[in-house]
Amino acid sequence: MWAYDGSDPAALVDVRHGPYSLDLDRYRSLCRSCHRRAAGVGGAVALDVDRAVWLYQAGASSRGIAALLDVSPNTILRALRSRNVPIRPRGRTR
Repeated sequence: MWAYDGSDPAALVDVRHGPYSLDLDRYRSLCRSCHRRAAGVGGAVALDVDRAVWLYQAGASSRGIAALLDVSPNTILRALRSRNVPIRPRGRTR
């Protein structure tokens, strides 16, 4: 697997996947576990909790918000509970 080494001063940033480079010399070959560690895959995801709360209070489902923010529905529910947002019964909007 190939991973960006983070050394390009002209790096671009993808909102969902982070920094990347158009210069192929800025990538290195890594085994799968080293690639995960270098890319931060499997670690904590930076979640926009304010956006999740706003969407949920506007009537969006936790599953829909999870799909939009690329996290699990349980992550959304934990974030909502951490902000003391009342959780609706399953299958109900608003």
